[in-house]
Amino acid sequence: MGSWPDRYRKLVADLPRLAASARTTACLTSTCVDARVLLADAPAGPTGDARADDLLSILRGRAAAGIGGEIICDWPGGPQWLENTLPVRRAWGGTGPHAAMALTAIGAPAICALDDRSARMLSVIPEAVPLAHDGKAVPAGRIAPAGQPRPEVFIIEYTAGQPAAGVVPPRSSRIILRFGDLGIERDADFDRITTDGSLDVGAALIAGFQCVPPADLAGEYARISDQIRHWRAAGTGVVHLELAGFTSAPACHAALREMAGKITSLGMSESEFRQFFGPGDPTEQMIRAAEDLGLARLCVHADHWAATVTRDDPDRELMAIMTGSLLAATRAHLGQAARPAALPEGAEILNPRFGPPGGGIEDRGGWSLVSCPTLYLRAPATTLGMGDTFTGGCLMILGLPARPDRRL
Repeated sequence: MGSWPDRYRKLVADLPRLAASARTTACLTSTCVDARVLLADAPAGPTGDARADDLLSILRGRAAAGIGGEIICDWPGGPQWLENTLPVRRAWGGTGPHAAMALTAIGAPAICALDDRSARMLSVIPEAVPLAHDGKAVPAGRIAPAGQPRPEVFIIEYTAGQPAAGVVPPRSSRIILRFGDLGIERDADFDRITTDGSLDVGAALIAGFQCVPPADLAGEYARISDQIRHWRAAGTGVVHLELAGFTSAPACHAALREMAGKITSLGMSESEFRQFFGPGDPTEQMIRAAEDLGLARLCVHADHWAATVTRDDPDRELMAIMTGSLLAATRAHLGQAARPAALPEGAEILNPRFGPPGGGIEDRGGWSLVSCPTLYLRAPATTLGMGDTFTGGCLMILGLPARPDRRL
């Protein structure tokens, strides 16, 4: 089988072939313009503004504990204070966008639902990323702007070992800071062409229920459930829900109850897994959750490892989580989605948390436990979108039309 570095190098060489044979990944999630700021640029002490000091206290506390995640702030003046106080860089954001950018960068087909076609939104989308337009998949660079923009989402980034607003974070991460609910995209063209045979959709990605106003949730559960039925009827074999930012366990479990028996795949970070599924033997909890929700697979991704329990082909699953890990590490190293030319310089490969010693595949009686080490970078150029990029890579492999003909 070879060492993990050798397996990853083989995957780098094989990635163009895999991307060329991939089916389309359809991404239906929340979408936004990310206003990216560095916590290192924030004041280390009191600002004289009580609301700003309260917000900075929350950000410092999370950074000091190495916690990223997502928070909602009820402060109408917050966006303007951040804009006036910290240097801002803007980029396309959201679970679906990050997955679609990663796949487009390696030459794999993807399409992202998008309702906001304003000039501000289109200005941050890579021109080659396809959007649905007039019944076709059209590169974003060919679409004329229209309409008014929605509010931005602030991304607060920090790096392990580097002082940030008076604290020194133990790990690199980012905090998603929202000042309102964006909802899940409503894009009738996307809904249509991903189910009517216009595109060969192998996998679908959904996320963003935590961004839906509570009063609208029942309607959104029904709308997304209907879209899933159309995908499955059209031959889409993998429908994946990425948790991606729930702020409370009740909200998360409510969404899971609504999606149980409809989605086939579920993904989350290690911190989300611990938050929403509690302590105990991780493998047993993953299997129990997958069985309770009627899933074919459940995947957890972390800094140093990725692991899945699956009822499907374990060899394909191993290729999937390795592909996701390779694309995520490439993004972290370069600061943007890109096709990997080699393993990221300085990447560490450590023993994964789960599975057989050193990682690989282990039979669990009707389930396979599949794990691999990730390509870990201590000081990445960015941590933004890494989990979403990982998910995009996984879905590309899981949606392939036939079993991969080469093991890694």
